[in-house]
Amino acid sequence: MSIFRRLRSVFRNGMEGFGEADITSEAMRRAVRLWYGLYYDFDGDGKTDPAQRVPFVIVDGVYKAVFGEYSLSAADGTVLGGVGEQVFSAALDSFDKIRAEVFLQACIGGEALIKPLPGHGGFLFGVIGRGNMLVLERGADGGITDLVTGAMTVRGTPAAPVYYRLTERRTLGADGLCTVQNKLYKSDNADSPGRPVPLSALPEYAGLQPVFTFPDPLGGLGLIPVRMPGVNCVDGSPDAVSLYAAAAREILKLYAHEARTQDEYDLTAPHLIASADLLRRDREEIPRYITSLLDDDPSAAGLTVWNPKPNQTELEARDDQIKRSIENIVGLRRGFLSKTDTQERTATEILSTSVKMAHLVKDLQRMWDGVVRETLRVCSLLAPMYAIPWAGREVAAVWGNGVLYDEEKEFDRLSRLVEQGHLTPEYLIDRMGIKALSPERLAEIRAMFIRTEYGHPPAALPPPPSGGRGL
Repeated sequence: MSIFRRLRSVFRNGMEGFGEADITSEAMRRAVRLWYGLYYDFDGDGKTDPAQRVPFVIVDGVYKAVFGEYSLSAADGTVLGGVGEQVFSAALDSFDKIRAEVFLQACIGGEALIKPLPGHGGFLFGVIGRGNMLVLERGADGGITDLVTGAMTVRGTPAAPVYYRLTERRTLGADGLCTVQNKLYKSDNADSPGRPVPLSALPEYAGLQPVFTFPDPLGGLGLIPVRMPGVNCVDGSPDAVSLYAAAAREILKLYAHEARTQDEYDLTAPHLIASADLLRRDREEIPRYITSLLDDDPSAAGLTVWNPKPNQTELEARDDQIKRSIENIVGLRRGFLSKTDTQERTATEILSTSVKMAHLVKDLQRMWDGVVRETLRVCSLLAPMYAIPWAGREVAAVWGNGVLYDEEKEFDRLSRLVEQGHLTPEYLIDRMGIKALSPERLAEIRAMFIRTEYGHPPAALPPPPSGGRGL
């Protein structure tokens, strides 16, 4: 039984204690099992060979494209020095540590949750993957309003392990307040929900209350959803889908082709054809690379080397064809999985695939911007409840030179326009998000850029943007 299937079964069985059922459709459950199986399956089922690990390649490559030059800091660029600001800065560092894990879980299962936790005088953050949560109800906007999550702890010895499973249910009431119910179960078997035990059975859960209601509205359940921006292509429900959901069948097709390719290479491996009189009689099995002939064949004598060649061209062409299909479905640039030199393509086709991936990256970056803002909003509401000093600041995510916008090239282009007198230095400073400069420094820049041979810029210039950086 896979890890996801086991956890899912244990948590669903434990739902009997809450008297509710998961609203996820059976089609979505099958799809989620498939997505996790594609990502974590190392062995295959005999008919497929997942050696190429396509979901890992997709998720890892997209993650690096999205966060390759990412950084998060205070919007004004100042150093955070006060007590509350230090807590805020430490929270940003803690949040950044779980970035890769939560993005991975969201890419696989379509949705993951970030859970702010009090600790070390500030905030720590936990990650809840799709396999560790059961959705009981969603609101009109698709947001989760009733949810059960689970965490498993192992105690005892390797010979006699003891499994503790904490289930937490969060419900959003009509008054906007979030109520939390905690239950702890103990079992000698990892695949069974176990029997209820007091929360004090584990020291780390002794401080939890069986039922707790937050005193103030949190605008939700106090958990930050990380959802893939794609539309549900499984059953049309509000459930988010995996980054590679639409290409899952093509990935299975590629794995089946990989298995057939390996069989082809095994069957066409060099063989020795030997007459039976040359084989040793004390061997129970004949090595697979030796083929024996019958003793009564008078023409069979000695050794013959048989070295056929596999149809490598057709096998590789079919492999590349499936990979290009996966690239088209997910929105990856040509050559992300496939070969770039297999066939001639027009410049329009090459540009089209690059633009598709550019939009994918931009969509994911916008999604993460929303996650950052929501995380800081929830932390600002939880901080007074947990007596955490919090000096919230506006933060800015810097994405670096992306696939559609290159900051260095844009700066060089605008600098040339300033030198030629078409733009003012103030426009360049504001457009590129440069920090405010003193009048003296601004005068130096004007003297450096605006030269007498170009004259002064025309009086009617387009007004500079209101603020921010980038186009």
